[in-house]
Amino acid sequence: MTGNHDLLMDEKQISAVLPGINQARDTKDNSTILGLGAYSPKDFPNAVIEHGHRYNFFCAPCLTSQTDPNEKSILPPGYFLTRIATEAFCYPALIHKHKLPKTKMQYGSEDIFMRSQYSAMCLSNLKMLPVRHTSSEKFIKADIDGLTGEYSIEDVMPHLEKDKLVSKLYKKISNKSNWIERQKANNVNVQISTNEAIVMSNSADETDSMSNIQYFSYEGSEKNIVVFGHSHVPRILTYPTTQGTTGIYANTGTWIDTNNLGATMTFVALIANNHIDSAPAFVNLYQYRPDGEIVLLDSQATYNFTDK
Repeated sequence: MTGNHDLLMDEKQISAVLPGINQARDTKDNSTILGLGAYSPKDFPNAVIEHGHRYNFFCAPCLTSQTDPNEKSILPPGYFLTRIATEAFCYPALIHKHKLPKTKMQYGSEDIFMRSQYSAMCLSNLKMLPVRHTSSEKFIKADIDGLTGEYSIEDVMPHLEKDKLVSKLYKKISNKSNWIERQKANNVNVQISTNEAIVMSNSADETDSMSNIQYFSYEGSEKNIVVFGHSHVPRILTYPTTQGTTGIYANTGTWIDTNNLGATMTFVALIANNHIDSAPAFVNLYQYRPDGEIVLLDSQATYNFTDK
């Protein structure tokens, strides 16, 4: 399943890197949607597994937010913010040598307020991860997905110009109507507000809650198990479903070496009940340890799972 760090990799490219791998990709109008995929295993037809980035303002593909009518880029602002973060990690700047882009909270229409929220989130990241470049210096070399230029911090984040917040690269992305169309294009079951998508974009809890909002509480869903990644925080949670059963949500966590948000080297396994009605199926969360030991961190059982 595609995640936000490999949005642009198509089936052919993945097959070249990992021959024979099974790929689950979203489709719409009989065509494949690049950058998204959800999967239901054969033994768990009422389970759905996806990365979880389609609900995140900064990470979801944004074909409806092209910055240039001639471009077909789906890269969201998170792509460029990650490039900025990479620069900060590679070349640590202990102090800000340059002034950060000018910005301020503005009120009025919902779109103006959302642009302010978007700007505030970008500015917060810049304060945590300062870079050695000025905000107008074009140090981000894209040359990817139809974007051939070089971009600056001010190109990505809304900043003040003549008392107006403007973003050169994403001129309309924070508009309410744009976010609605973006969610439709990304096969989102239940629309979430622009405010929630922006303000809660860094929250692992918000990612987890999407399992309930998009599946367990959604009348059009029959899913009893939801598995996400994305947030890097491994956990298992339960929610009531519209069918009167218990929905089990699991986050796979992360495999990176250090993680301040929780355990590392974690994974989730779905253990089928082999179609025996009296036997439970399990959703298990494990941790792989450096000595080779595999430890069960949490587990939830579900009965009669394969009946539907």
